[in-house]
Amino acid sequence: MAELQLLTGMRPGEATSMRTGDLDMSGRIWVYKPGSHKTEHHGRNRVFFIGPKAQQVLSPFLKHDLDAFIFSPADAVRELRQRLRTKRKTRVQPSQFCRAKPNPKVEAGPRYTRRSYAQAVKRACDKAFPPRFCHLPPRGILVS
Repeated sequence: MAELQLLTGMRPGEATSMRTGDLDMSGRIWVYKPGSHKTEHHGRNRVFFIGPKAQQVLSPFLKHDLDAFIFSPADAVRELRQRLRTKRKTRVQPSQFCRAKPNPKVEAGPRYTRRSYAQAVKRACDKAFPPRFCHLPPRGILVS
């Protein structure tokens, strides 16, 4: 999503609410008109032109269901669990075959919210750029 935002100039809310049905893919350049946006109450329209680079970023996420959100945290969690399962080196024990809780308290939703998207970006940044440990002297010790 962040890469798509860089290429198109979308706001986070416009990127998170994108659906396949909102895209006009009839031409060489795709057109995206969000259903709602930040300045619609001023009578302004927002139209995004999605060129070849942005199309390459977006294509793997497109869905057959036109009403489903393109970027979905539920899909991301499902793909992560599938990837981890395929990378297993040992056989799954019968007692551990399905350890998912029947009614979990927190579940990934169908779309990213403002906060969940910010959290995902923060986690990705922390993973890509780990914070360096600060080499400060222990408390109480003065260094001159």
